[in-house]
Amino acid sequence: KKWFKAYNKILKKSGRTPTLNELAKTLKISYNKAKKLARQLNMLTAAESLATPVGEDDTIEDFIEDKSLSPEEILSVISVHETLNEILNKLFTKKEIFIIKKRLLQQKNNKKGLSYRRIAKILHISPEYVRQMEKKILNKLAAYVKYKLYV
Repeated sequence: KKWFKAYNKILKKSGRTPTLNELAKTLKISYNKAKKLARQLNMLTAAESLATPVGEDDTIEDFIEDKSLSPEEILSVISVHETLNEILNKLFTKKEIFIIKKRLLQQKNNKKGLSYRRIAKILHISPEYVRQMEKKILNKLAAYVKYKLYV
């Protein structure tokens, strides 16, 4: 019950899905405890609905090729997505995350991401600046991966 109250409070305040860190802080528990609780809750609900929203435009089903996956495998997909969101929120600004999601991560089902021009129009910046930001994003990601490989 407390979990859902905290979840809804953060969601209402920020307008986005809360991270595990935010939930842990609100509930005054450790990150690992929050992660464990999230897994347990997800295991209970994962089998019920693959139409659960993940991020802005996706559902869990979008990330799963084989619809006969076990709840543990579904949970693994959810965990990877949560980890990706945590990394994005830690490393990038909202504009950069928008570019990542709409330009780089949108490339699924043979669909290309949005063009520099389209993103520029949405963000009210120049297409050249979008290109520069994309280059900066890719460099940041490469540096992060390199750092994680050596730590």
